[in-house]
Amino acid sequence: MTPWRLDPLVEERLERCRELLVEPGGPHEGSADMRNYVEYADAIVAYHRLALDAQGRARPSLSHGQGLELCTLFCRAISRHPLLSLGIDPRADRLLADVGRMLPTDEVCGMLLSMGTRVAGLTSPMPHRDYENKLQLAESIEKLATELMPEEAARLPEWLAEQGSRQTVTVTELRRLAQYRVVKAALNLLEEARAADRPLPAPLLRQAVASSAALVALAPDWPALPAAAGGGIPAAHYWAGQGAVDMAMALMAGAEGRRFEVQRVQALLEECEQEFKLSRAWAAASYKRTMADVREAQASLRDMVARGPRGATHLPAELDICWGGAPTVMGGARCALCGLDAVELKKCTACKSVAYCSRECQVKHWRQPGGHKPECKALAAQRAASKS
Repeated sequence: MTPWRLDPLVEERLERCRELLVEPGGPHEGSADMRNYVEYADAIVAYHRLALDAQGRARPSLSHGQGLELCTLFCRAISRHPLLSLGIDPRADRLLADVGRMLPTDEVCGMLLSMGTRVAGLTSPMPHRDYENKLQLAESIEKLATELMPEEAARLPEWLAEQGSRQTVTVTELRRLAQYRVVKAALNLLEEARAADRPLPAPLLRQAVASSAALVALAPDWPALPAAAGGGIPAAHYWAGQGAVDMAMALMAGAEGRRFEVQRVQALLEECEQEFKLSRAWAAASYKRTMADVREAQASLRDMVARGPRGATHLPAELDICWGGAPTVMGGARCALCGLDAVELKKCTACKSVAYCSRECQVKHWRQPGGHKPECKALAAQRAASKS
């Protein structure tokens, strides 16, 4: 049985992020998106330490308080809107499902935590059903927390402590989590429509934008999600950039009517380029794809301008514009030495043909008999030849 652990490269990046967050006068001092990434990773680590023993086996039983802690950590992690998914071990996932079924739902706080846990972990092979279920849960959480019993809902941290949980989560975090999951499900449907060359459903576009706006309202320092109107939110570079490019694409696809303002879209695309450059310190694995999204949006806009009347300030929206959300970087790539699935890998700087989960693996593979050193020069030559 293999113990669960973070990829070594992720551990290195996390430590670097902690340093950048407190670097006086640095571009990431107090960065909202970097802080959320660190908080997400910390919650995921604590979640697995609670769910699994030192050998990586699911704990046979948890106390009532520990069960609440497990659900709380899971909800808190997902409420940080992870860009780089660190993954949930299936062994811990099964334990969460068992614990979630035993949550007390005869009290407001227990009901809210139960719904939050469900919307956080809910997946369905049918995208439309997945979206509808998440939207229904999000609406239930909103109604309970803001209309029916707001005072009881606000007591969630105190209720958790009374129930024996050493971890806490707020009702605002559960609301953020639910809206985030709704937008992600909506984006999946929009991507499905685009892949099938179908017009993007206007109501779905409006729901994605509305839920994103709700997220910004719940966390003013955290633009949080695709479709949010980027800009005006300091120190959240990646999501400010992603919000800008997604809003630009949404406007060109008709999210706010049949016509869009060219200058507004151009300003959004210029903004996202600058923001993405500042996000590389912690989101390097996604930088290449995010910049590809920007180039795609710029190309779409140039094409529409070229086909429109000369000097037009507004152009007709086109529902077949490709519009998607932030990439999720999952495991799957493997270290050339140990075979570890890694969120991010370090490529050999000479040949760029093999990659490693850590500096230690790279050095070992270079030095060992039959390792990378004999083949590196040949692979580098092949790569150079393929470019010439």
